[in-house]
Amino acid sequence: MHIETEPINFKFPTVSQMIRQKLSDLQIQYLAQLESGSTIQELIQNGLKNGWLVNFVELYKLIQTLVELNLVHNKNFYNYFSELKGHSENSVKKTQTLSSPVKKSSDEYKKEFKELIKLPFLRSLDSNIAMKLLEESTIVDFPPESLICKKDDVFSRSLYILLEGEAAIYGQGEHTKRFVSLLKPNNVFGEMGFFLGVPRTADIVAVRQSKVLIITGSTDFIEKNLNMDKAEHLVHRFWIQQALLNSEIFKSIPSESLDELTFGGQIVRTLENQILFNENDMTNGAYIVVQGQFSVSIGNKVVAKISQGQMIGEISLFKTQGKRTATVVADKDSVLMHITLQKFYYLMSQNLYLAKTLQDLSQARFEKNKGGITPPPSFPQKK
Repeated sequence: MHIETEPINFKFPTVSQMIRQKLSDLQIQYLAQLESGSTIQELIQNGLKNGWLVNFVELYKLIQTLVELNLVHNKNFYNYFSELKGHSENSVKKTQTLSSPVKKSSDEYKKEFKELIKLPFLRSLDSNIAMKLLEESTIVDFPPESLICKKDDVFSRSLYILLEGEAAIYGQGEHTKRFVSLLKPNNVFGEMGFFLGVPRTADIVAVRQSKVLIITGSTDFIEKNLNMDKAEHLVHRFWIQQALLNSEIFKSIPSESLDELTFGGQIVRTLENQILFNENDMTNGAYIVVQGQFSVSIGNKVVAKISQGQMIGEISLFKTQGKRTATVVADKDSVLMHITLQKFYYLMSQNLYLAKTLQDLSQARFEKNKGGITPPPSFPQKK
């Protein structure tokens, strides 16, 4: 649900002085623009056109206050905050209660899978293709230590979505199998074999009792509906979604916000020891690490390591007048999603909750590293 493009219908011509006393000076400035008829999106975009950065945390708190004090007529605003409050409890949990194989011809089956269709990966597909894939799927229970899929299997083109439990990825070490990473609910695996027809690159083993949605797409169906370019694009999108779902920051963000991030950037590859950007460079956007790891240095001191699902470069978008606060270097060959400066602010104007979350992240990281950084100017901030 979006509230950013909806004009606020205030219950009173002006918010009372008593309530205004509870607001910050910045919130009073924002309130004046909203009372004059600007939408949240227009407020943000107009500010940026005039060269000012918006404090999304303050703006979010202002809207939240207006709703909590019952000062607006807009039902969508009340529903918006209600949904955010309940999101962590309700997100995809209903998809994890099915246990029997799919009945392909049953109308009831489609009703049951109304929740499964909301899984991040399936949301990214055309709805007709997603439903067709679900019609060719089964849900299987795997006991602990059982093999879900096998390395080097060249015959299977199944895609797997972990609904419940945990599973481990094992690659081949020099003399024995090597643990690579742990899969958790909503993680997808087997994508390279499914989309591109390449052999499985790892063994996947259930760590504890696990429930897995297995999508078995026929070669004819995949090749008819997904050409090579589109298949590679979907693999990249899958990588981004996996990174976001595994992120402590992004995994609690509502699904529509994750989708906007997924579709909002471009894949960038870096080589080991490649400099992503230098301290004091001017910003060209932000990055989310999809695969790999990066070192963040201020001066000659490494202050942080950034890995999958974490954001790089967001401080310069919210603070420091667009100037990079650190040098970032790839520790190994890596993959990132780059969100341009213009696209980043457009996404922020479309999703206030996402903007507020990312600014909170930026502030926390800024405070952690501020020993070597000049404090930002007070609002209004020049870009």
